[in-house]
Amino acid sequence: MAAPRRSSKDPEKIKRIMESALRIFARSGYRETKTDEIAQAANVSKGTLFHYYKNKANLYLETLRSSISRVSQAADYSVWTDSKDLVEMVVRATKYKIQLQLKYPEDFRLLLNAYALSSSLPAKLRTEIAQLYAKNTKVALDQVIEPVLKKLPVRADLPLPVVEKAITALEEVITQEARDFIKEHPTAQIADLEPVITHARMYMEILQRGFMADSH
Repeated sequence: MAAPRRSSKDPEKIKRIMESALRIFARSGYRETKTDEIAQAANVSKGTLFHYYKNKANLYLETLRSSISRVSQAADYSVWTDSKDLVEMVVRATKYKIQLQLKYPEDFRLLLNAYALSSSLPAKLRTEIAQLYAKNTKVALDQVIEPVLKKLPVRADLPLPVVEKAITALEEVITQEARDFIKEHPTAQIADLEPVITHARMYMEILQRGFMADSH
């Protein structure tokens, strides 16, 4: 009986490629990034790069997956789920996500560019990224938003999935404000982002009063 084939992929090379791809894709974006530059930065041949990842699009997608995984593993979801209502949740979550964004600036820059500039990407890659983001959003709904909503007296005439989508959409607006602020103020500290946190509180208060059962 033949022995099983061992993987020809070197974990150290994969680590170097992922680190270099993150740095360069985050800085230059998909279109402007050259695979030659990533290979050189990772100290591997271009042949090795394509042997491991087949093409630039697949390398970009794997780099996105790596960033999502890194940020997700670092996140403490109790920041969301321990909140007594949505206003407290969004304030705590906004502060926490700002901390994560300051800690992982390249990952957030990469993820933002992939989302904001998706229309300029090849169609197949665009579809794969949309599926990746949709899966990640579902995880966020299941693990973060739904546990908080279950504590609240949501109006009976509003389907829970619709409320969840409204909250998710609002969180995207808040996240974008935080990203824009950090982009304009790269040395900002948490205290400097108080206007963003204040906006987050106001937005969620408006939304919560609109669907809470005792709001009238």
